[in-house]
Amino acid sequence: MFNTILFDLDDTLLENNPEQCLPHYFEALGNYVTPVMDKQLFLQAMMIAVDVMTASEETAVSNHDIFWQSFETTTGRMQASLEPRLQEFYRDVFPQLESYTGNRPVALELMNYCFAKGWKVAIATNPVFPLAAIEERLRWAGVPVTAFDYALVTVFENSSATKPHSAYYQQIVQKIDSKPSGTLMVGNDWELDIEPTAALGMSAYWISDGKTVPPDPNLIVGHGTLDDFFAYIQQQ
Repeated sequence: MFNTILFDLDDTLLENNPEQCLPHYFEALGNYVTPVMDKQLFLQAMMIAVDVMTASEETAVSNHDIFWQSFETTTGRMQASLEPRLQEFYRDVFPQLESYTGNRPVALELMNYCFAKGWKVAIATNPVFPLAAIEERLRWAGVPVTAFDYALVTVFENSSATKPHSAYYQQIVQKIDSKPSGTLMVGNDWELDIEPTAALGMSAYWISDGKTVPPDPNLIVGHGTLDDFFAYIQQQ
């Protein structure tokens, strides 16, 4: 039986189709930095830095620092000259992208239930975005950090690994003082959420349309929509 639940965010708690949202995100971010840096150079350097960050297995360095080290190497532009501009973007512009995502009404009821049961709850979203962006997306999902005392929300400032590296999930259970055997991962991405957690001895529930056949049913305790998952845990 589990006493800890890890929730993925995008397309788990929040409907967020990358093909719909990301183009608007890149366009808005690129336009916002244009007064201080060439848009295309910035976006290209950003994607290179994200690739470096997700490939890294250097767990002694935060994702934030790996990102900026790569960005500075690629562009010659220093973190100090650009990061304040990005912070302004996530504060003032990023919230406008909410319209390209979708709220799943059951998320709030589900989260209230988990906390009422006394379970530890962590948001295990791939930490390639800063705190401000992930906290904003949790607000879009209807489960903001202002309403719930999460054991951990993984962001690129407080993480030094990314999905699907096992170090990412190992760091989570260590930080929140849990054990893999008592942890349940809930996520929609088979390769990022299910396979690595199952390999560490965690239980896993695959968020899907409820009709698609799981690649390997032995790796999960169940599968279905977020509503189906809520019904599942109420039976535990």
